[in-house]
Amino acid sequence: MSLDTVANLASIVTAVAAVAAWGYFYCSRWQRRHQLERYLKSVKEVATDTEVGRRTIMHVSGKLKMTEAQVLEAAFSSANIHCSLGQDRVTGRADCLYLEHAPYDAIGGPTDGL
Repeated sequence: MSLDTVANLASIVTAVAAVAAWGYFYCSRWQRRHQLERYLKSVKEVATDTEVGRRTIMHVSGKLKMTEAQVLEAAFSSANIHCSLGQDRVTGRADCLYLEHAPYDAIGGPTDGL
């Protein structure tokens, strides 16, 4: 084999490895987002009158075995997850972030006002 042939094979292998890594990364993000959507939807479906069906990031992180950064990334990339702030009752400042399943059109999506 000549040096040119080895260089061409190396560039092909590098391109294939890069595409495979991108595919794995993208599929992992998609899987985490859908796992979060399914979990929050199931929580919302069994919610009672006193419980509104929302969860904190720490609760979701423990339940789905994801890091908090992965939960936030999945929540912010989904059109079906609504994020709301929880307030400290004493200071009135935000102290936690709640995640709740809400269809896109229910939270002001493209069907509202168009």
